[in-house]
Amino acid sequence: MVRLATINDIDRIIKIKNLAIAQMAKNNIYQWNELYPTDTNFLNDIQNETLYVIDEHSQIGAVACIDQNIPSEYYSVLSWSSNSPAYTLHRLAVDPAYAKRGYASLIMNKLENLALYKNITNIQIDTFSQNYLAQNLFRKHGYTYVGDVYFRRKVEPFYCFEKIL
Repeated sequence: MVRLATINDIDRIIKIKNLAIAQMAKNNIYQWNELYPTDTNFLNDIQNETLYVIDEHSQIGAVACIDQNIPSEYYSVLSWSSNSPAYTLHRLAVDPAYAKRGYASLIMNKLENLALYKNITNIQIDTFSQNYLAQNLFRKHGYTYVGDVYFRRKVEPFYCFEKIL
């Protein structure tokens, strides 16, 4: 079940974040570190009611923020198909023990369903250029590559994708 996260979930969410950082490093993906995402990012997401978890039998296996906070960098260098309001995804993490259960796809479906519920048909999303796993996920769900942006003090670009629902 995909549901809104609560403050009671924060310890498990932080554990998943740390497990995801370690797993990404094993795959030579250095997208996250001690500077991002922070515990405060997740606490703010909970307070804003934008953080979702996958809860299966009272065990959280994945987490992601779904909102309309589109980075300003998106608009400075990219040509999107639509300038209408958009939904996006931040801080998607799956506990490696729950890998290959389709949790990331469930989060993607939730993203699209929330957008449609709010009558928004535009999804804009990014991932670190090293994160081939997220890129594959986005392509699997019908997203198309738009271009690159640079932020978070990274030398490497972030690849941006979009989908019109």
